[in-house]
Amino acid sequence: MIAVAGCVAQAEGQEIIRRAPAVDVVVGPQSYHHLPQLLARAERTGSHIGALSHALYRLQGEPAIRRIQGLLSFAKKYGVARVDDACAVALEVEAYDFRFVRRYLERNSQPPLSLRQVDPLIRQLHLYRDLIQERTKEPNP
Repeated sequence: MIAVAGCVAQAEGQEIIRRAPAVDVVVGPQSYHHLPQLLARAERTGSHIGALSHALYRLQGEPAIRRIQGLLSFAKKYGVARVDDACAVALEVEAYDFRFVRRYLERNSQPPLSLRQVDPLIRQLHLYRDLIQERTKEPNP
């Protein structure tokens, strides 16, 4: 990984990336010390979340830090699995954008799971109770 840090890097971030494609990360003086922990946290949260975070930072520079923090907050709101799936879709279609993930999560919301008291495929509880009593009853001599 090649990183360029400092105030000039912050000002000329996009130009540095355009001129030197080997550069992975360009950071300003205010955020470079937090970046490794933030990217590591994104990777620990989910593999696709980590990959999208790296791509966001590589393409957008310092403004992506807030977007990465937003991805991590989505994991709390929507659950890690859903956010990781949304990030996988973003990576697949090459939509390296925080807004894409937000819209995907909002539009593909899953209704909360609800439990039904009685289901037609499940027998009534008293039938199981009677069966157990019948099978465990000692035979009368």
